[in-house]
Amino acid sequence: MHNPFLQKHCIIFYMILAQWIQPFKLLSQSNLDTIYFNNGEKLIGEIKKADLGILTFDSDAFGIMNIKMYKIKTLKAHTNNIRLETTDKKLYFGNIDSCNETGTIYFITGSQKEKILIRNIFLINTFKTGFINQLEGNVSGGFTFTRSSGAGQLNGSALVKYNTREFESEFNASMIGSFINSQYSRDRETMQFNGSYFFSNTWYFNGIISYQRNIELGIARRFQELAGIGNKFLIRNHLKAYMQTGLSFNEEKSTEDQTTGVLLEIPLTFKLDFFKYKKPNIQFSTTQSIYYSLSQANRYRYDGSINVNWEIIGDFYLNTNLYNNYDSKSPIDGTAKSDYGIVFGLTCKF
Repeated sequence: MHNPFLQKHCIIFYMILAQWIQPFKLLSQSNLDTIYFNNGEKLIGEIKKADLGILTFDSDAFGIMNIKMYKIKTLKAHTNNIRLETTDKKLYFGNIDSCNETGTIYFITGSQKEKILIRNIFLINTFKTGFINQLEGNVSGGFTFTRSSGAGQLNGSALVKYNTREFESEFNASMIGSFINSQYSRDRETMQFNGSYFFSNTWYFNGIISYQRNIELGIARRFQELAGIGNKFLIRNHLKAYMQTGLSFNEEKSTEDQTTGVLLEIPLTFKLDFFKYKKPNIQFSTTQSIYYSLSQANRYRYDGSINVNWEIIGDFYLNTNLYNNYDSKSPIDGTAKSDYGIVFGLTCKF
């Protein structure tokens, strides 16, 4: 049987304990990031980043979420140091505080406080301690097989990004391989590390180290190092475009074991990223590069890719990649000068 006296005092004890704990709960919540929505709801957790009209948020209740920024009334963010860029090419470092005006935030830098419209936010990056916490990226893959011919094709790609206050870097890799009668052929491979140091809001120094293999063009391997300068010349809350150039150093080996010395080229690269953040959710990106040779007369190369991601659910996307490569002077006489194709796959972001 229950003891009425003991039960009564237990209830009183828990009421006192709850009143004692409540201020600490409120204090812990007040230090978390908060999203206030136009419909009156709010989410508590941690802002990860914002780019191309999408804010990535780690909710205490629901985990990682991608939120369309036009649905947000205001924000509060104090858990991390923040780098914020606006569409008018202004750059801020500090924290975010909420504002009573719909579609507006306050950005706090030291003792300075400035009002910013959410629709003018181009980019939010958060910076935490620890190398792993700063990583983000995606992986994708696909496979096709035809029984009648005994041929199959495997494709895969990966992208990893790491950013700090003034430095942005990414590593990407992709491959296409063929299975014919149980024999595997490494048809096309690319790997690239790209690092950029921003010395102003839009201008940056750029360095690239890359590896390329393309059997169709007679290239067993190509190593390339590039140093140059670039500019983010077009910035919108759902669109960004870059242009960069410099000097690159190549060394090639053909599929017939012929090697070259160091080849100098002048590259010109155009990059564009676009996000359509009303249903259907589609991400479009393209990189187009032209290389003019200073070592070989009348030789120029072209590398181009177009990538389209269609959101299925959460962090999973259907991926379509169109690629095109051209070399006016292939390493082996008689081989094709151009290679192009289309790759389908499933992408998972992390």
